[in-house]
Amino acid sequence: MTKLRALAALLAMLLVAATPRPPVGFVNLSQLVASDPLHGVLQSYDREIDALRKTQRVSGLGDVASQANRAANAARAGGATAQSRVRNVAARNRQTDRARERAALAGVLASQRAGDADMARFSGELRRETDANASNYASSLATRNDRAYAAREQQLREKELTLAFDLARQNAGTRLSLRLKLSDLHLTKAKRATLQAELAALDAQEQRPVAALRARDAGILASYGRQLQADAGKEATAMDARLRQTADANFAVRERVRQSATQESAGPASLAGAASSFGASYRLATDAADVASGFGNAGSDLSRRFAQLGDSANTSQRETTAELGVLTRTRDALYRSIVSRIQRQGALVARRSGVAKIEYGSARPGGSIDLTRAVRSALR
Repeated sequence: MTKLRALAALLAMLLVAATPRPPVGFVNLSQLVASDPLHGVLQSYDREIDALRKTQRVSGLGDVASQANRAANAARAGGATAQSRVRNVAARNRQTDRARERAALAGVLASQRAGDADMARFSGELRRETDANASNYASSLATRNDRAYAAREQQLREKELTLAFDLARQNAGTRLSLRLKLSDLHLTKAKRATLQAELAALDAQEQRPVAALRARDAGILASYGRQLQADAGKEATAMDARLRQTADANFAVRERVRQSATQESAGPASLAGAASSFGASYRLATDAADVASGFGNAGSDLSRRFAQLGDSANTSQRETTAELGVLTRTRDALYRSIVSRIQRQGALVARRSGVAKIEYGSARPGGSIDLTRAVRSALR
């Protein structure tokens, strides 16, 4: 009995080994996806997604909101520090400066008897210092205007891109239909020309509102630039007038001191009178308060401008991210639909060909049957 069982098992193994195994089929999925009529739409989605992602990676604008917030904090801190320093200097040096002024005044009274050479030198130095301060202030205003103008320009450009994208997405179905019709090799010349004219008209229809928005934004940007220039001009003129008024007052004090020193009755009484005149015209506390207020206003203005820029950048980033999410989900759904249709036709071809299993990919396994052409024909 044992020998019979062993013989039966051996015969069963030989029968299994002799039974032919059903072949394995292979379908090149990437080729069939590329030849699908909707592959052009898939590529269009890819291009739109890539374009939107590039707007998130503009050189120098990688994180506009963070940069603007840091700049706002820096401007605010700088203004507060400058205010504190001015107040500290005014409080600490008031008495010391008065003593130095009296000592310097005595030296001035003695040196003025030598003539007008010192006055001419003092006048030149005072003029150069005043010009340098006015130039530095104008330069800082120009820098502030450049930053504000660039931020406004970027904001308007993003609005134009959003409008162009919305219009293209609204007409995606019509454009796809026209392109599919144009892909028919049996079209007559007249029919092809008509379809091409409709596609061109659709493109022109999308471009008109974008061009109108771009023209309007150009006007807004130009007006904004002129307003910035006008405001900066007023501020620079006011500061220049104030600096020169202060310089003229200092020169007048110096001239009165010189004239007092050249009088025949120059003596202790004249020195005391000149010191009194000089001290009355020197307003350390008032000037310090004015300067501190100027620093505070400048810091607040810059902080407000940078904060507005940061809010605008955050809003634009959120809108772009949302658009990317919608496009990506739509694109993925379209790709899955194409693949699903290919797999359904592949299953039908496999049953007709006596194939038990199909491998989908780009590299054909050894010993498999290539059914790519048959599936492509079935899809048509």
